[in-house]
Amino acid sequence: MKYIEITTMEYMFMLVSLILCNFCHGFNIDIESVEQFTGTTGSQFGYSSTLLNNAAGSWVIVGAPRDNMTTATFLRNPGNVYRCQLLQNTKSCQPFIIRTNEGTRPSGYYGYEEDNQFLGGSIVRTATKIVACAQLWKDLSDQSNRIERPVGRCHDINHNFNSIETDKRIRYNSYYSNGYSYGMALIGTVAVPTDIDDEVMVGGPGMWNDQGGFIFYEADKTNNFFTTYSAKTSNTLYNGLLDNAEMGLSIDVGRIGPQSGCSRTTVVAGIPHFANNDGHLGSFVVLCPTGGGTNLGVRKQFIGNKIGSGYGLSICIADVNNDGNNDVLVGAPLQKVVSYDEGTVFVYYGTGDSQYLDSSVQNIYGNNQGGGRFGATIVNLGDINKDNIDDIAIGAPNEDEGAGAVYIFNGRSGRMNEVHSQRIAAKTSFNGIKSFGTYISRPLDIDNNKYADLAVGAFQSDTTFLFRTSPVITMTSRVTFNPPIVPLTSAGLQCATPSNDNPCVTVSVCFRYTGTEVPVSTRVNYTLNADTTITGQSKTRRVDLYKGTTNHEGVFNSNPISVSISGETCDDVYARVMSTSRDFFSQISISLDFQAQFQLAETTNGGVVKPVQDANTPTTITDGTTFMTGCSGVCAPDLQVDITKDVISIIYGQTIDYSFTVRVINKGEPGFGVRLIADISSDNALFLDATPLLTDGSVQLTCAKAMDANNRSVVHCDVNSVLYQKQFGAVRLRYNVTSAALSENVTYSDLLPYVRLTVTASAIGNEVSPGDNTDTETQDVTFSADMAISGVSTPEQSRVSETKDKFRTFSHSYDIFNNGPSPLFASKVLFAIPAITDTTDILVQTKAYKIISTDQKSNCTILLVPGLHVGLKMQISAEAQTNNAVGAQKIADCEGLNDPKCVVVECLIQTLVPSENTLIDVQFDVTESSLNIDSINEFQFFTTAVINPVKSEFPDSLKANKTAKTVSFIYPASLVTPDQEINLWIIVGSVIAGVVLFIVLGILLWKCGFFKREKKDKIDKWKRQSNFHEQRKTQRLSRLSKPKDDEVTLSI
Repeated sequence: MKYIEITTMEYMFMLVSLILCNFCHGFNIDIESVEQFTGTTGSQFGYSSTLLNNAAGSWVIVGAPRDNMTTATFLRNPGNVYRCQLLQNTKSCQPFIIRTNEGTRPSGYYGYEEDNQFLGGSIVRTATKIVACAQLWKDLSDQSNRIERPVGRCHDINHNFNSIETDKRIRYNSYYSNGYSYGMALIGTVAVPTDIDDEVMVGGPGMWNDQGGFIFYEADKTNNFFTTYSAKTSNTLYNGLLDNAEMGLSIDVGRIGPQSGCSRTTVVAGIPHFANNDGHLGSFVVLCPTGGGTNLGVRKQFIGNKIGSGYGLSICIADVNNDGNNDVLVGAPLQKVVSYDEGTVFVYYGTGDSQYLDSSVQNIYGNNQGGGRFGATIVNLGDINKDNIDDIAIGAPNEDEGAGAVYIFNGRSGRMNEVHSQRIAAKTSFNGIKSFGTYISRPLDIDNNKYADLAVGAFQSDTTFLFRTSPVITMTSRVTFNPPIVPLTSAGLQCATPSNDNPCVTVSVCFRYTGTEVPVSTRVNYTLNADTTITGQSKTRRVDLYKGTTNHEGVFNSNPISVSISGETCDDVYARVMSTSRDFFSQISISLDFQAQFQLAETTNGGVVKPVQDANTPTTITDGTTFMTGCSGVCAPDLQVDITKDVISIIYGQTIDYSFTVRVINKGEPGFGVRLIADISSDNALFLDATPLLTDGSVQLTCAKAMDANNRSVVHCDVNSVLYQKQFGAVRLRYNVTSAALSENVTYSDLLPYVRLTVTASAIGNEVSPGDNTDTETQDVTFSADMAISGVSTPEQSRVSETKDKFRTFSHSYDIFNNGPSPLFASKVLFAIPAITDTTDILVQTKAYKIISTDQKSNCTILLVPGLHVGLKMQISAEAQTNNAVGAQKIADCEGLNDPKCVVVECLIQTLVPSENTLIDVQFDVTESSLNIDSINEFQFFTTAVINPVKSEFPDSLKANKTAKTVSFIYPASLVTPDQEINLWIIVGSVIAGVVLFIVLGILLWKCGFFKREKKDKIDKWKRQSNFHEQRKTQRLSRLSKPKDDEVTLSI
């Protein structure tokens, strides 16, 4: 039956397995205490090997099939077998002297029978012997024809090395029958022990024109010591095999299926060059030897289906699923998986019945490196991890660019584990090594720790390695908590600290272990990660880990802890809640979980390999506890919010800050993570601060500004502890309602005419009645502006011309000023200007008006008053009516804004903030002819300005209407005005008074001595008394008598 090709699902599983295993650490093949032995360069030292214990110590017996013999230098590369003592400080190897008795070269031959014999090509250990074979040893007995027959030959070495049997020559009556029958047998190509103590099965793939065969070789006999089975002894094989099929390149012995009819235990033999009409596919067979080499029954045959895969180049019998039936592992090291020659091992499971092997094959892969040749060697290691199931070593000698690797696969109930437990790579472990894993020895415990060890050869580097197996410890761990449920206060607990009463818990990480042939104590260290559920959600952990007084934050790495096999050992760590903030309480329903990861802390010491943790037992433990909430399940609080206003009005610009008192009470089960969200829904209020009101037993709140989901500024007030039933919290929130910081995107017109606060309460759990979790309070904002208006006339007075036929131009300038405290958002100024006289003469032409806003803050319109043309008389004051002589006054004024003889001008003013003003000029031309100025001495022309509010959404923007008048004076041309008449006597009196005042002041100063020079008199008196003048005269004469620096003195 053909094996099944790889499926897509198998390939995906294989890739995932490889990815995972690239990060796996080794299991129990120790790579720290490796012993390395190196032979002569080019000798292929390490091509084969076996392990041995004897009275002198422990040994690795190594074949070097291309070595030269120092005792027989005339032989060409005969090969050697070395013994290398293990567990020694000095690494050295000594050759056995293995020579045949036919040491002379027969006449006519070009070489010796031992030339290039490949001694050490295969080595196997039996109960009392070491069998070393030379597959190319030549029979030179046919001297007449000078024929060299590479029959092959094996030699026996006693375990104590004191006896070497070299006379056991394998002879056949005929070496040639219809071709080479045994003349090119190549006996010794491979050798494996059988279930008989000193019996070895030796492959002879060259028998019968390379159809192949094998012999049973009895090492404890010197006569009749071998029995031959070849393809010729089986009609099925003989008729089914072509020449060069080479059965016997790989062989193994073990019970496969029923043994009835077999004189020996069943044999599996690889036939890697088996061919049929589909090509060279390879094959293996289950054989039942009978008789003394007379018959070889074929019980089962499997054929590959990929040409050139090398299917059958390696073969191994083991029970890898612990069902009591031996299974067969077949290597195809040239099998293409992805690119080329990656290699595959096929597992056929024994059925224990006449079916022998289940045709449902399992595929095993290495790293699938092109050219890696995974499966070149397969060895049953026995139970190296003490789980009572056979484990397997598989070589991939060409992986990692020819460096090579060895894979360890552990057996498992049901089907073998498809993922290797360990990969030993020469590239990373042994620098410069090539072909590592070409040969793997059968296991043997050489260090007496009850765990089998193995040797691995790298013949291209002439090196053999000894690997020892570590004892397997099944270390289990658990995490416990004290107290089991975490209270919300640490008072009285072992983990408590004097600095605060935040919740805490003692976390105990406990260890115990079992194992077969393990030490009585070992050491372990662990890493404890805190609050793993929370941190796994990318949130901030709630606890810190303390060992003593040292804070290890969220991760604690222990020192090595000694654990005894007789009991459990625990190590304590304190977990303390960092802060009981709202964030903590908002997550209180989430369990407080911890993850402990441990590893054995032993090291290889004194030649004893360290124990390892059982690969099937997890080293990561996660456990957790909860906080004591007082609720059965999720708590159901019942929160109610109430807002009260602390003052009853807000005047913008006058009221600096405004505050609300917010109160929340819980009428249900405990509330955890209670939060108030205060949203002030206007731009004319900025949060200032929050003051917790700790009266009448209220709980503490902490407030801070935050941003909501819409990126709006809100205030979060968090209850710092649990809000139990009937407990409440209160806080005063204060807002700036005047000095709001207006950004570029917010103007006064954008401000709302109210301040509205909405507060919503929330807690962790199921709210009983969410309808009363929110309250809203609104306070209107009053805007009050105290306006001032004043005017000035330019010019203030003027005379009419002599002809009285001109226009007089006047400008009345009005200054409108906002005294605050609030801005004036919208207003209008109405100007009333007299337009006709009492005789219906036109004072001011309609087109002669100009209303100018000098700062562009207002927009003005002239309104024509109805009835202006009717000719109504101007009213003159009673005084003017009784005295029309010179000195009488005449007044042009408007009695209110509805006076029909006046023109009204309306100016709309934009926003005026406090301390801001705007200027409006009323310019007009007065007609002289309409004044009738001759009968009076003064004409007064008044304009009136009134500030009126404009309807706005802002209440009470203007405190009160304001009115202002501005007057211009007009005089006749002949009248002297009071400011031109000056009384002469006033001038004369003023001059006389000034002169008298000056004389009196001089007399007073003279009497007081102001004009006396007393200081000068005192100085003159001092000079006379001190002979000052004489001294000065002497000094001047002295200076005159000395020559100057640039003068030259001549003497005769």
